[in-house]
Amino acid sequence: MSYYTYFHKRVVPTGVKFKIFFGNFYTTFGLIFLIFSSIFIIVFSSFIKFDTLSKDSPVTDGTITKVEVTNTSINDQRVYAFHYEYKLLDGAIHHGKSFSEDIYYEIGTPVKILYSEKDPGVSRIEGMRAGEFSLWILFIMIPFLLVGAGFFIFGLKKARKDIYLLQVGEVAYGTLVGKEPTSVKINNRPVYKLYFRFTAADGNTYDTACKSHLTRLLEDEEKEKLVYDPNAPEQALLLDSLPKKLKSFFEGVE
Repeated sequence: MSYYTYFHKRVVPTGVKFKIFFGNFYTTFGLIFLIFSSIFIIVFSSFIKFDTLSKDSPVTDGTITKVEVTNTSINDQRVYAFHYEYKLLDGAIHHGKSFSEDIYYEIGTPVKILYSEKDPGVSRIEGMRAGEFSLWILFIMIPFLLVGAGFFIFGLKKARKDIYLLQVGEVAYGTLVGKEPTSVKINNRPVYKLYFRFTAADGNTYDTACKSHLTRLLEDEEKEKLVYDPNAPEQALLLDSLPKKLKSFFEGVE
């Protein structure tokens, strides 16, 4: 196959590029997932303390001085905040606060306190945690971040390909030759994979495919207008698969 040399590219306005980048489902869905996951992590991070203490940390005796009910529940159990004080060998009195939903102490109850030798102000009640939430709650959000990032990156790559095709692509008209459902739904509508066949400028016939939940837009004409990469004709873009606001611009591409 001989390769086509692009002597010029069509000018796609910046505003149109922006709409392509952020007008497709994958980019929008991924961005929403990323934003909400990030907000969740930022909000809950303020209720989490990274605990540097371990079972090998020094232990001393302390006393519960105050008990507070928080607004947090874990596994339908209310989380309590336990204030305490403890005295070290140098006579200094330190104060701290620990959290738990499955251990409860009354005011005045003696407790064991883990503390840091380097910084005695860092401490917690043995068997409790230093923050209102456990660190594991952040790990719950990692899959959501990964899903969001995956969709967003895929959407950006798709948008770049679409813009490239509109800049350098040749115009052709494809005929629908196949249609099959996928396992994905958008707005409770199944996404279908549609196959189109077209004849390129080299006289050869090629097949291309696109996915859409609005299949009526790609089935309303006997032949659908598309643009394809002369160097890789299977890489094509159906103009009716673009957002409505962009069609007025792209319908003029010849």
